[in-house]
Amino acid sequence: MSEKKDGCEVCAIKFNLMEKSFADKCKILDRLWEDRLLSIGKVTDTRFEAQKVAVDIALVDLNRRLEGMNEFRAQIQNERGSFLLKETYDSRHQLLESQINLQGAEHSKFVIKEAYDTKHQLIDVRIDSLAKLVYIGIGITLTLEFVFKFAVK
Repeated sequence: MSEKKDGCEVCAIKFNLMEKSFADKCKILDRLWEDRLLSIGKVTDTRFEAQKVAVDIALVDLNRRLEGMNEFRAQIQNERGSFLLKETYDSRHQLLESQINLQGAEHSKFVIKEAYDTKHQLIDVRIDSLAKLVYIGIGITLTLEFVFKFAVK
């Protein structure tokens, strides 16, 4: 019976050693998990900070672009006042043509026609330039709207 008792004591000692070893390994795993969670938290914080910085930079750039667009709009408004309206040009041109017809000078008609063609070409160039500016403005506006839709998401 004493052999059985000695065997039980050995088993109890082995069990206690295994239990202690298991508890130590559990503590090590707990520390590893805590370290891992802390590192994940640091990475997440770093990512959020980087995103915040990127948004701040984008906001500054966007404000700069908007200021440029406002200046561009003001320039277009200022230039708009310097263009001759087609209706004004047509009415004055008709008046000149009628005066020339009354005089009956063919040479004068030729000179006036050349002046008309030159002025008409200048007006066409100005209208085309203004149209290009408007298309550029619309393109910039659409680009910014596109950027905002996808950058904010």
